[in-house]
Amino acid sequence: MTNELVMKAILAMDSYNRGYDPKLGTTESQGLGVIDSQIGNAKILSQSNTDETSDEVKAGFYGIAYSYEGESVISYRGTNPSIIDDVVNGWVTGGGAYQTPQAELSAKFFESVVDEQNADPYNMDVSFTGHSLGAALAGLMGSVYGRNATIFDNMPFELAAANVYDASVEEPFDDVLSAISTFVPWANLNTLAPQPFNEDVKNTYYFNNVNVEAPDRSNVKAHATTGEFLGAARFIGRQSTNVKYYDSNIGYPIPVNPVGQADALLTAVDMHSMALLTTLIYADTEKDAGRMTDDWAKIGNSAFVNHFTEALFDDSVAKAAGVLSGSDGNADHMLNKIAYSAIDDGGADAKPFGDTAIKAMFNDANELGKAAGDPDVSSLLSNLNLNNQLHNCVKHPTVIASNDNEATQLKMVG
Repeated sequence: MTNELVMKAILAMDSYNRGYDPKLGTTESQGLGVIDSQIGNAKILSQSNTDETSDEVKAGFYGIAYSYEGESVISYRGTNPSIIDDVVNGWVTGGGAYQTPQAELSAKFFESVVDEQNADPYNMDVSFTGHSLGAALAGLMGSVYGRNATIFDNMPFELAAANVYDASVEEPFDDVLSAISTFVPWANLNTLAPQPFNEDVKNTYYFNNVNVEAPDRSNVKAHATTGEFLGAARFIGRQSTNVKYYDSNIGYPIPVNPVGQADALLTAVDMHSMALLTTLIYADTEKDAGRMTDDWAKIGNSAFVNHFTEALFDDSVAKAAGVLSGSDGNADHMLNKIAYSAIDDGGADAKPFGDTAIKAMFNDANELGKAAGDPDVSSLLSNLNLNNQLHNCVKHPTVIASNDNEATQLKMVG
């Protein structure tokens, strides 16, 4: 059975691969498919409007709802490739803004899920997930309603949640202070000041005439890759929600890199990958369960040998595995396919990239890591051979994922 945290990570990643402008698949096919499609034990219930003329698409917003293990899970997509829409309509939520198109649309999508189930938003079995900007939206909605939210590489959200509450409660003294604050030159961005009561804000976030309750962040659980770039934003914003970090072992902040390949250096932006974080969480949960080791982390102990993680971002490896964008390799698509293969549940249609690739990858990488860490063995391996073997650890599983191979199929063949 797929670990619940791994599955929530996959659902956060999955929002990038459904609906309009999906990473995998096409807009015409709605990415990997939508309503009634199965992904592991999760069934897709609904999605936000994907018509190109809709407010959602114009704002760069996308939300998708699943039925999973007796609850509804709402996943909000993070930043799209067309980044400008997200910067203007969503990123400012990280600074405490709440009357932004994406923040309000996240509440409206939640309202649509509530209405479909005729439920009480404070007491229904619902949780939120998302990555990056999508994680901020999930954290915002989880805080407003005190519901479970599992968020990844999140943009700050706590100030926005506090401001939503402040603007939804009539407090005359705060309204006076807010009026005074408008004389501050940057008042239109002054989300740190008391927020004036706003009936529209109240109706947007506390819909269906529910009571306005103070935000509760106690059920928000955050996870992130060490060194990913939003860590700085969380620090500057003094985020109080604890974050569990997963080490890519890339050597952040100065990753070890093969001599003569300066262009291969991974950055904090590279580390901000939902597919990478899903893969690292899978490795962590499998190690905790005693099903695998972390010897893969030993690979890359000199300036002449790649780290394991670097191979996951190598377009030449993706190209060799046949994962292409035009004639070029696409390592992002490659890593997404590998991450999806962590799904253990459901039939073949629920596993778009099989269920063996990630296991095969870590099995091979752990064996290579053991060899690299053994002086008697590593001395027999040239740096070039070790790098080639490292690439094979990623390339061959990618072929397995692309062919949608499952454990049962491989057993029949072998």
